[in-house]
Amino acid sequence: MERIDAELALCGLVLQGNAGALLAVRQSLPFIGAEAETLRRAIIATDDAGIPVDLVSVGERLTDADLTVAAVQASNNIRAGEAVQAVRRNEDHRRLEELLSVTHERNVKRDSEPGRIVEQLLNGLRGFSRKKGAFSLAECIQLDAQGKQVFLPTGVEPLDHVTGGVGVGDMVVIGGATASGKSLLCQQIALNVAQKGKRVMYLGLEMMPANYGARWRKQLAGASPDALPLTLIRDCGTVNALRARIAMEGDPPALVVIDYLGLMRADGINAYERTTRVSFELAEVAREFETGILSAAQLNRDTGREDRPPELYNLRDSGSIEQDASAVVLIHSPQKKGKDADIVQRAEKRGKTVKVLRVRKNRHFPVLRDVVCLLDGQSLRFEDASWLLFNT
Repeated sequence: MERIDAELALCGLVLQGNAGALLAVRQSLPFIGAEAETLRRAIIATDDAGIPVDLVSVGERLTDADLTVAAVQASNNIRAGEAVQAVRRNEDHRRLEELLSVTHERNVKRDSEPGRIVEQLLNGLRGFSRKKGAFSLAECIQLDAQGKQVFLPTGVEPLDHVTGGVGVGDMVVIGGATASGKSLLCQQIALNVAQKGKRVMYLGLEMMPANYGARWRKQLAGASPDALPLTLIRDCGTVNALRARIAMEGDPPALVVIDYLGLMRADGINAYERTTRVSFELAEVAREFETGILSAAQLNRDTGREDRPPELYNLRDSGSIEQDASAVVLIHSPQKKGKDADIVQRAEKRGKTVKVLRVRKNRHFPVLRDVVCLLDGQSLRFEDASWLLFNT
């Protein structure tokens, strides 16, 4: 079946009330066909508004109502499962195209040997078949008994005590307002994991390499950076490019850090839709490659103006981030007033800033708790604040 026909057919099945087709449309990448993509966006917008998705409700969002008729006609001779599989094949083709493109760009610049290029392509192709789709109940229990539910400690002990760290196959989000310290915390965790000998891929989309280096130099506090398995990546602005790069590496890194989620590019008619797509696809990459993903995320601009601790709804541009993440940690900076005044002032006298890490989602551990830390102005590291809390 042609790519565009499959996309139209899937939309037609949605318009006829097929719930499985609706789920597939919501989870799909942007469609290749312009008409099918217009329909996909209208379907998602209708569903997001809480309106039942059908010919009438979706047609009202379109300038060309004939699109809905064409979609239904395209779906007349195909079963839902066939349409979903055809669209997923389209997505695999696009991922392969991205893999070829990234491989070409990397190796043309380096004038690599043909054998090296072939090796990278083979590693990338293995990545597409890494994911197993179904497990029996016995297999699930056996995997748990074998300790396959693994967590990477962040190295920030008070936080690890509550969350266990970053789960393999999970996405953990650290949300914070501008200048709250979310990037510093991500850099510290990346460094801590690398110092344990685990390979880390850090997508630094916000600053230049020298800026990241200056921060890591302070966090290392004189320790040697040589042989640390941490790589700063600057050329993966989309999730597909990230997926292709991980696939090319052969064995995926233990941890992938995104600094930050809002800077990743995606198709979408607005920031909400783009962020929703990036969030969903990052969580999918974590599961696909069985790696941990740690992503910084921006909070709304008005967060913290009245010294109110941030909540999940303060995550900027999308409510799907909290759904896709296994854990969400929101950074709060108490002010020098009210009940927090004393501890904030005593911390400042020692060159430190009080930071409250608010664990607002914690899928694997049913504990939601505020973790008080200190951000040291010299080392740029988050520290345990218990000595300050219990010594007045």
